[in-house]
Amino acid sequence: MFYNVELFEQMGLPAPPTSWEDSKWTWATVLAYARKLTRDLNGDGTPDQWGVVGGGLALFNEVPPFWGTTMFPREVYEYGIGTTSNLTSPEVVEAIETFVDLTLKHKVAGGAFESGKVGMVWGINLNHYRDNCEFEWSIMPMPRGRSNVQQMTTTFTGPFCIAKTTKHPDEAWELVKFLCSPEGQQFIAPGAAIGTSRKSLYPWYWSEFKNLNLKLVQDVILGGYRFGFESANVRVVNYQRIVQALNQVAAEIWSGKKGVAPALNEVKPAIEAIMKEIYNANKERAKVLFPGKSF
Repeated sequence: MFYNVELFEQMGLPAPPTSWEDSKWTWATVLAYARKLTRDLNGDGTPDQWGVVGGGLALFNEVPPFWGTTMFPREVYEYGIGTTSNLTSPEVVEAIETFVDLTLKHKVAGGAFESGKVGMVWGINLNHYRDNCEFEWSIMPMPRGRSNVQQMTTTFTGPFCIAKTTKHPDEAWELVKFLCSPEGQQFIAPGAAIGTSRKSLYPWYWSEFKNLNLKLVQDVILGGYRFGFESANVRVVNYQRIVQALNQVAAEIWSGKKGVAPALNEVKPAIEAIMKEIYNANKERAKVLFPGKSF
């Protein structure tokens, strides 16, 4: 999560913590900050300075982990298939309601972070903010839903793979080794969203970000890895089919046509019907991949 240091100082807000284990850094605290940051500077009755950027997170994939939960049971992420969801659990409902309420109920969300008139934003592309923000900004952990629950953040992974059908396995292996080496990482890191995963290259990479000291980076970025939960799109079979149905209900929630709890109660049977079709189509393969597991 990113924040505008200048706006925080102007509003007398203390700097956020750097530890993911700080139990006081909650969505309730973010809301309190956002209320102070949201202001009608021109006096025309419409905010022109906002607390947070509205939206920006996938409601069902990225928001529940802040409450220590996920939209599917953990077994679905482990094996890729399953027949039930957590969509109507109290934690998932509370998570999504809290996030949506920033925009629809509390009206503290809007604007673009790059304008310098927004206090906080969530995202992963450090290079974008470095290149497009002319004010001082910094990074912080994502907040937790409840003070007694360890929050998680969604980890997006893009591993280097070799196709089993390649006609050049030796050359492909040499390429993978190069891309993972310090030399290869220095070649690709400047264009990557969050740089490099090689700790030995941290001093080199983060020297480009003059506003971020190395300890802050290690606390926030490495803490995100420590408390990361891998995105459903790389863990759940045919997730794109599931997310298409979820996107439809998300649009109804954001438009205010349906409340979160009624919308989730309505869509859950349809989502689980899709999950069952995917399960039945893939369970024989799963038996081969996970011998000893009953499907």
